[in-house]
Amino acid sequence: MIKQEDNGTSLSELGAVASIITSVIAIPTIIAKYLFPTGEDKDMTNMINKMQNYDNGIRRLENGKKDIKKELAESIEKTEKDN
Repeated sequence: MIKQEDNGTSLSELGAVASIITSVIAIPTIIAKYLFPTGEDKDMTNMINKMQNYDNGIRRLENGKKDIKKELAESIEKTEKDN
């Protein structure tokens, strides 16, 4: 027969095992959430597009195009609408 003391010990062991299993699953999930943010790729793409548009505008300005400010503003607006 199982004594009452043995039931208490086995329940506490079961609780400890459940805690370990939960922590093994939960901790890597939390770490992955902060290491790999979901919107990072979209933000990086948006930043690169804006930099390219700005660089193109500066090159046009250096080549003597007069309405560069207007074109640059339109280009930036188009990029923002696309994202």
